Amino acid sequence: MQLAIRCVSLLIEENLRHQANQVTGTVDFFKVQAEGAVASWENLNTKIRGLTAAGPRFDRLALDRELARKEYESMRQKLSEAEALQDQALRQKGWRLDINEPANVPQAPDVSRLQLALSGLGSGLLIGFIVWIRAAMRAVPRVLLRVESAPSD
Repeated sequence: MQLAIRCVSLLIEENLRHQANQVTGTVDFFKVQAEGAVASWENLNTKIRGLTAAGPRFDRLALDRELARKEYESMRQKLSEAEALQDQALRQKGWRLDINEPANVPQAPDVSRLQLALSGLGSGLLIGFIVWIRAAMRAVPRVLLRVESAPSD
């Protein structure tokens, strides 16, 4: 009994550690993505400052800069959500598994012997009936009807 409780406790602790590692990895991933997006945005900002509005590359760089800004904003939003989840996980407000009542070995079977015997008898009768019906449906008739020729006139 104590072994089962220890095993369940170890599973719960492993699940909590795994969840904390996932949340931390997610936050780190979005930090790297946000840093890459801001570097791209800043790079495009410096490139566009050196051009005039009438330049041939200005419109394309302006569009690229706008897309980079939107990507950066999206990454920052995702990063802030991941940091909130990390905060919840650190305070254990996220998923948490607790053992309220340890598992017990049943002292008696769930069904009585009479219920077990009656269900076995009913199942046997049902199977016998199904086999009998299938055999009756597959039986070859003993008398085959033949078309006899009519006497000729």
